[in-house]
Amino acid sequence: MNVYIVPIIYSAWGPFTSIRVPKYMTPADKFSMLDYGWEPTCLLVTETATASGNDVIDLSLLDANVGNTNKMRNDLRAVNLPGTWLDNTTTNRHVARVTAAVSQVMQHLKKYLTTYIDNVRSAHGIFTNQTLGTQWGSLTADQQKIYGDAMVACGYDISWFVPTTTIEETLDYIASIAKDQPIAVGLMTV
Repeated sequence: MNVYIVPIIYSAWGPFTSIRVPKYMTPADKFSMLDYGWEPTCLLVTETATASGNDVIDLSLLDANVGNTNKMRNDLRAVNLPGTWLDNTTTNRHVARVTAAVSQVMQHLKKYLTTYIDNVRSAHGIFTNQTLGTQWGSLTADQQKIYGDAMVACGYDISWFVPTTTIEETLDYIASIAKDQPIAVGLMTV
C-alpha cells in the first residue's frame, strides 16, 4: 500500500463532469481518499498506483521517521494541516493518523458549513478568510459554534478554548490524541 497527502482537483470521471478527485489518480486506479473538508487536499491510500510531484507528501514508509521535521512541518502547514506537534520521534504513520483525524473534523465542519454558506463550492478551508494562526476570539459566534460542533461531534473537548487559542492549537490538540490511535482509511488502517 502507498500512503500520500496529495492535492484534490476537479476532473471529469466517467459519467461525472466535475468531481473532486486526488491528483495523479485515474478511474482505473484502486484507491481510498479522505478529503480535508473543503481544503484542496486529501489523505490518499492506493494499492499499486503511485503519486509523485512537488505537491505530494509521501508517507508510504509508515513506520519510518519523518526525517527533516522542519520540512515536514512546513509541508503540512502549506496545506493548512497542523505541524507544530511534530518532533524528532514522529513517524509517517503518526502524520497519516493525524491527517485522517483532522480530516474527519473538517468533514464535519464542511457538513455544518452548508447550513451557513449559500454556495458551498466557494467555501474554502477552515473558514473563509481564516488561517491556522486565526484566534478563537476573532471568529464570529457562528464560526465558533460550527467549528466547536464539528470538534465535539468527533469526540474532542473544546472547554479549554480561550480567545487567544489559535486554529492550529486546536488541531495540534487533535494531533496529541490521534497520533497514537489507529484509524481506518478505506483500504487500510494506519
